[in-house]
Amino acid sequence: MKFRISVLLTAILSVGLVACNDDNDNKSNPAEVVEPTPNTIKLSLLGRYETNVFAKSAAEIPAYDAATKRLFVVNAQKGLVDVLDASKPEKPIHIAELSARTYLANSDVNSVAVKNGIVALAVQAEKKTDAGMVVFFNAKDLSFISQVTVGSLPDMLTFSPDGKTVLVANEGEPNDDYSVDPEGSVSIIDVSNIQQPKVNTA
Repeated sequence: MKFRISVLLTAILSVGLVACNDDNDNKSNPAEVVEPTPNTIKLSLLGRYETNVFAKSAAEIPAYDAATKRLFVVNAQKGLVDVLDASKPEKPIHIAELSARTYLANSDVNSVAVKNGIVALAVQAEKKTDAGMVVFFNAKDLSFISQVTVGSLPDMLTFSPDGKTVLVANEGEPNDDYSVDPEGSVSIIDVSNIQQPKVNTA
């Protein structure tokens, strides 16, 4: 009889301990709260900037720098970036232009990204099958910082969330008769030292 009671008490204690462990697990992993997706989103016009050029990619890709309240907009028609003062968003004002032609003759800007006060431009060479480059500028005073060579026809770039890396998609388009057909590639730029960025292209 004593043996049966002993076994029964051991079993009860075991169940109790398992139950305690389950309670602790549930407390450390609360149920995930999922926010419902809104049925509609309402946007209203606050302001606008017009290039006065229609259907020619004169305002193609924007990037905003919150610290300077500046908007950087790729103007593919001109092959450069328009810099707008957006401190009064109801009426942005054109204040400057960023071009990479000083660093790569007759080049065109295809994309722009901004992070931590650094503006990065993806720049294609005059002959699109040649290697392009990424040029870095200071968002505050628009001064040149550095540049690196990337793959053929860099078409889009973005900073990593921590701002230490720039990723560049290089399209590598062929020329008209396909006598030159460079490979598409991705360039990974370490910008932890923006004065001396390091690039690897895959």
